[in-house]
Amino acid sequence: MNQTDKGNSITKAELEVIMNMYRQQRYDACIKAVKSKLKKTPNSLHLLNYQAMAYSALKRDKEALLSYRKIIKKDPTLAGPYYNMGIILKRNGRIEEAIDSYKKALSLKPDYVQVYNNLGVLYKDSEKYENAIKMFTKAKELQPDHQNSYYNLALIKKEQGQSDKVIELLLKVLDLNPEHKDAKDLFKKHFRLNLHNKLRRIDEAIKVDPKNANNYHNSAVLLKKLDRTDEAEENYKKAISLDPKHVGSSHNLALIYKQRGQINEALTLAKNILEFDTSDPKLNYSAGIWNLQLGHWIAGWKYYEYRWKVWAKDKKEKWPFPKKYFWKGERGKRV
Repeated sequence: MNQTDKGNSITKAELEVIMNMYRQQRYDACIKAVKSKLKKTPNSLHLLNYQAMAYSALKRDKEALLSYRKIIKKDPTLAGPYYNMGIILKRNGRIEEAIDSYKKALSLKPDYVQVYNNLGVLYKDSEKYENAIKMFTKAKELQPDHQNSYYNLALIKKEQGQSDKVIELLLKVLDLNPEHKDAKDLFKKHFRLNLHNKLRRIDEAIKVDPKNANNYHNSAVLLKKLDRTDEAEENYKKAISLDPKHVGSSHNLALIYKQRGQINEALTLAKNILEFDTSDPKLNYSAGIWNLQLGHWIAGWKYYEYRWKVWAKDKKEKWPFPKKYFWKGERGKRV
């Protein structure tokens, strides 16, 4: 900012005093100081802007709108006053006027991200979802880390019943801001609701085809995510009884045993599967760890090294250890 307000005699120091009043939420004092300065510098856009913002903060909306209109009259090329007027008009339920004000702001500043978001909210609240989606999409295109655009899109997808898309968008919000309270609350609520809906559909599938092991497995996976571990255990057992070679159910049931400290039971399940399917790297890894925990060193390293070999062949996996660390059961060799 220049030393003086453009075309007027207010100094930077004088303006700083008024700015501090506003920042300290001394709005009445700010308005009084602005009025005093405006007598000498009536064309100061800076003063009029702080006056309008202070009026708005005090919910003296009629006076705030009047101040913003004065700014527009003096400089009709500014987008900011139209944006701020849109906020006030929306607050007073004058939705169509707010929409017009936001559109005017965009005509003056087409890359005004927050205007796209606010305009999208107005469309969303009016259930004009197609228009709202366009606004939120434009906002995140202009600013890919704009959290509220993703959050508001999630709200629309929730209304449209697109559960998976809701989760995807909320995860994006939380990736950008892990402390976004509204997103956290909605994610917890919607994630569990989504799981319950999926579980209901799988339960219906089980009634239609009670001999399908995959249905019981999928049900158990959802039950475990819902912290209904005992029910998950029963469905994993049911899947295994229908298909003794069901690797996923055996491994997941073994993990439940392991979490309870039942290492021997977990290892027994892993060994049963590995007798006819030696290729699953995750199962080999688990068997290796559980053997080592029980002190079965030679068997443990045999299983564990299998996963290392898989890593070595698969370039997509990150190699976690130097390749020289292979142990073949020799006594006294350090790894």
